Amino acid sequence: MDIGSMVVLKSTVHRARIAGREQAAEKIVELRNQEIPERLVLHWDGKLLPSLSGDTEDRIAVLLTGEDDAEFLLGVPASSDSTGRNVAAVVLKEVDEAGVRDKIIAFCFDTTASNTGMVQGACIRIKQELGRSLLWLACRHHVHEVILKDVFEASLGSSSGPDIGIFKRLRDRWSFVDSSQRETVETSEDLVEFFATNDTASKLKDDALAFLKEALMSKNHPREDYEELLRLSYLFLGGEGPAKPFRRPGALHQARWMAKAIYCLKLQMLKSQLSLTGREKAGVERVALFVALVYWEAMA
Repeated sequence: MDIGSMVVLKSTVHRARIAGREQAAEKIVELRNQEIPERLVLHWDGKLLPSLSGDTEDRIAVLLTGEDDAEFLLGVPASSDSTGRNVAAVVLKEVDEAGVRDKIIAFCFDTTASNTGMVQGACIRIKQELGRSLLWLACRHHVHEVILKDVFEASLGSSSGPDIGIFKRLRDRWSFVDSSQRETVETSEDLVEFFATNDTASKLKDDALAFLKEALMSKNHPREDYEELLRLSYLFLGGEGPAKPFRRPGALHQARWMAKAIYCLKLQMLKSQLSLTGREKAGVERVALFVALVYWEAMA
């Protein structure tokens, strides 16, 4: 080949690279479509991500799953906003490009208003567009988020502001507490008596301790806050663990739903070092017992 006759303009190289990517993408899509099973679950989830211009934009990951652990990422397209109308349009565009409308039997989604709205929600719009009934698989963690929120508000009341006051006080006092001096169900006189006289609660505690110990040893946790929730529950129920300090409280706002479980466990174990009212102590104890005895299983 005569190097002198080769075209090396940037624009020519750029066009050649685009053509190569398009050919590779077509081959990937062709192979993917040959492997897609006949019955599929449609998944989508949105996230704000940085764009090439430096701003942020809504991106929606669209995924298919099927029999034999089949999993196919259709795309992560941008959406002009996160309304149900636009989410549904973006998801259906990816579905149509893959040609799988007739194969979808269910969809899996987060329980946001833009997804679950009974008139304008993305789920309703996708169902109407597909023209048939589908199985709704709401994310179990988001369903259990609602349960935890109700338990918390029934025990400690609701907060009208963006932050939760009792958690803010915990954060402000954090430099003055010693997490090694924690109070557990084995050292609290009231809780020792409670478990000694309640066979159901005692069995729940034994079952929880056995599971939590195994779960912590496996170290198979999707995020650090999941591991922290399990570890705090285990310590509160009297499980033995390393004497490392508790993590300093971070985000306190209402959107951090797992914070309600994590911070109530910390408050319960450190309440003798904090200034809590009698109502707050009783409420924190109820939430901590609910999380450690019942809720951990849903989040594990």
